[in-house]
Amino acid sequence: MKVMKFGGGCLNDAGDLHRAAALAACPPVVIVVSAMAGVTDTLDLILKTVANRGRFPAGLFQGLRKRHFDCLENVSAATHGRLNSDLENQFNRLEEILRGIACIGEAPPSIQARILGFGERLASILLAGALTTRGPAAVPCDAHQCGITADRPGTEARIDLPETRRRLRRNLKPILRSGRIPVVTGFYGRAPDGGTATFGRNASDYSAAAIACVLEAAELVIWKGVDGVMTMDPAYGGAPRPVESMTWEEVEELTHFGAGILHPLTLEPLRNSRIRVRIRNFRHPERPGTEIVPTIESPGERLCGVTCHPSATMMQLSVAPGNGQRVLSRLEEVLSSAAARVTSLISARDRIILVMPSEDARSARRALSRSGDSPFRIVRTRDNHALVAVVGQAVRGPRGLARIMDALAVAGVTIEAIAPGITAPSLCLVVPGHQAGHCLRTIHKQFFPTAASPPRETSTGDEI
Repeated sequence: MKVMKFGGGCLNDAGDLHRAAALAACPPVVIVVSAMAGVTDTLDLILKTVANRGRFPAGLFQGLRKRHFDCLENVSAATHGRLNSDLENQFNRLEEILRGIACIGEAPPSIQARILGFGERLASILLAGALTTRGPAAVPCDAHQCGITADRPGTEARIDLPETRRRLRRNLKPILRSGRIPVVTGFYGRAPDGGTATFGRNASDYSAAAIACVLEAAELVIWKGVDGVMTMDPAYGGAPRPVESMTWEEVEELTHFGAGILHPLTLEPLRNSRIRVRIRNFRHPERPGTEIVPTIESPGERLCGVTCHPSATMMQLSVAPGNGQRVLSRLEEVLSSAAARVTSLISARDRIILVMPSEDARSARRALSRSGDSPFRIVRTRDNHALVAVVGQAVRGPRGLARIMDALAVAGVTIEAIAPGITAPSLCLVVPGHQAGHCLRTIHKQFFPTAASPPRETSTGDEI
């Protein structure tokens, strides 16, 4: 049995829905779907307009409605009447909730999560219709109802695997045994209080991995708008190419440091499994994509790729003498209270340098300043930096490290800080923000000097 996940960048219109149906019509299979391209952003804009201004944006809402009903006209002939009713019910429910928010003037996190999940519900109905028209029959499945369970309410929850395993097996296995295809909504699940919780941006990958884990699938295929994991983000130019195979740790390291190919938690449910994971190009399914494997026997000069957080802040703290573990535990506690993500931490005898996304720096500064009993204080904060990560065995060898440093010196890249990575062999460099692209291209050219440019494609973003 396979699990296939289709991101929003793969679902722009009716033609894409038919293409997805053709790829997925191979039962036994479970489909996990994101909202169609751009839909979640539109829902977010509608939600903010309603909550902040108390005004229902009829034009935006009707545009969203028209897009989905236009797709329906070209997707399913066999079940058109039922799907029309299903879509109508979803839009009526969405409008009712939004108008209620307009009256109240606020939306609690559980209601926000519920609204943002409507894009996945709508997409699952349309893709189920395209599959049923083609055969075999498919069933749209709301994650909240079919059993994907969150560990807490809110918008940054994690999946409760034991509870999800119990509920999902009970609800999906009868559908699979009947020969039908479940089309499950990604991105959100049922919170412990019975409300809706979401798992963060781009979390449908994570939903698909959890489903593959609890159903003990043989393979998880994640369809994207690119050829797989690339050696460098094409947005920075250069000549990136797909990586044929990577270890789980290497993929996790790249996603942690800014590569947007997968949700950072995607591989967490699969860590102790033997499930094959592949990232493939939705528009070019003949291409092999990237396979994610437990281990790779590779030469020391192997480099997987380079990536970056383009907007990073460096925060230097002075540390009082004492127990280093106590200091780090207290620091983690303070930053967690501010929901501030730390991308890299560099520790010396009496100094700690934190590198974090700039959007988190303000809340981190506030939390650190207010923690009067803490064994550290802020010495200096510097914005407008980028954190560049180099991932692969090459960074562990002196020759590979020398190649990186020599190339950057010749290219005139200023290195403000340097630290080893977290799990996989990797190197983190903090550079001025305006040099991020130059730094990426310089390192990439050192290790992929003859990389041929692949056919250029524009990704519209995979999902929410």
